[in-house]
Amino acid sequence: MVNNSRAVTGSQFVVAMSIFASKNEDRFGVTLDELLSMLHAIEFVDHPTIAGAVCPPRRFQNGPQGTDVLLYNPHNKPLGAKMTFKAQAEMKRELRTRYDLKLTDFIPRRVNEWEGPGDPQNPEPIPWDGPTVFDIE
Repeated sequence: MVNNSRAVTGSQFVVAMSIFASKNEDRFGVTLDELLSMLHAIEFVDHPTIAGAVCPPRRFQNGPQGTDVLLYNPHNKPLGAKMTFKAQAEMKRELRTRYDLKLTDFIPRRVNEWEGPGDPQNPEPIPWDGPTVFDIE
């Protein structure tokens, strides 16, 4: 089993939450640029010749469709265009069936929190035990 977990920023995690939502009421307007940023965060790379397509990372190459190119913008819309809820649901289906990705594979990065200014030149970070993983399905 491939470890698909990757650290993403808070905004990339919110995009993943919208893409992997189970109901349209839980989705919101995600732009193609935000989707592309999320895909780059999980190590997809732009296809060298096909516009609106990304290549999966090497960790997927042994999967059934692990070398297939993912079209995130098949109609060549501008990157600022918002995805429809139907397009988000289709992207969810593609990411799940081709690459076995799910929302729990996206781990938001921790924002550094610092303790009080005992020494402003050398602040002490607040101890942290790692990310909390929720089983959201």
